[in-house]
Amino acid sequence: MKKFLGFAVAIAMSVVVAGCGDTNPTPDGFVLIPAGSFMMGSPNNESDRSSDEGPQTRVTISRPFLMKTTEVTQGEWKSVMGSNPSYFSKCGDNCPVELVSWFEAVEYCNGLSSREGFEHCYEINGQNVRFKGLSCKGYRLPTEAEWEYAARAGSTGARYGDIDAIAWYFDNSGNITHPGGRKSPNAWGLYDMLGNVWEWCWDWYTDKYAGGSVMDPTGSSSGSGRVYRGGSWVNDARGVRAANRYSSDPGGRYYSVGLRVVRSIP
Repeated sequence: MKKFLGFAVAIAMSVVVAGCGDTNPTPDGFVLIPAGSFMMGSPNNESDRSSDEGPQTRVTISRPFLMKTTEVTQGEWKSVMGSNPSYFSKCGDNCPVELVSWFEAVEYCNGLSSREGFEHCYEINGQNVRFKGLSCKGYRLPTEAEWEYAARAGSTGARYGDIDAIAWYFDNSGNITHPGGRKSPNAWGLYDMLGNVWEWCWDWYTDKYAGGSVMDPTGSSSGSGRVYRGGSWVNDARGVRAANRYSSDPGGRYYSVGLRVVRSIP
């Protein structure tokens, strides 16, 4: 693991929203995330800042994409994978699935794509996983940049709202997960982007951003840990911020880590 659990930052950000068009109807349970740009990373004077949150980088997300409004639930996981690995299984089908590895998360994405008639976005050969790229129209994990951009939804502070209104975290979770959609969403209609469970992203972890300006980054081509974002029910307030980063071995399973899926559109 690359970073002390719960470490977090506040990020300065600006969003320039591009036109989305209206030719692609949004399916139930998803929202259309518009193309645009934002500042990824934290300023040097930000309290609780870690060096892996810099240098600040202007990231352009050049294409809109669909993102699930809630974290993948235990019921949804069971319907695709046939079993429920969750530690908090008594929480019920509407609670986020957890205890799933990054490898299992990409397998779920492919399984969901198969069920709904989309192409697979991942070619999986044991522990070798090749991502077909952002043009793939099947289900996939968000890139780290897509995740933070969507979480912020145009906001510029550490969070997109009052922490108790938007997130299940250590002070209010009761040390358990909770059904999705019970807290207030962000401006783009996404629930639990902060708190409840961490969410796996595609990217390998790197200890710094590129700096300058980049478009549609998908992360390093190699590494030892995959990124997850957003904080969880077990984290204190410092860990439940839009810019907080964490990573672990892609084969690891944790009762505070789940996933959220996205899909590119034509």
